[in-house]
Amino acid sequence: MTKRRPWTDEHMLDALRMRDEGLPVDQIAQRLGYSKGSACGVLKRIRDDSRAAEGRKEARA
Repeated sequence: MTKRRPWTDEHMLDALRMRDEGLPVDQIAQRLGYSKGSACGVLKRIRDDSRAAEGRKEARA
């Protein structure tokens, strides 16, 4: 089993940029040195967090 490496803010931003450019998750993961599952999880959590933030904004309006 390989040692887990935490995602840095810089890597998360790079992953978002690559996703927006249309790269598949497996290529994003490979370029950043993470597993595909790890990249999928991070991108999903970022997406879920942004949706939750949007919901909170709408609730306040």
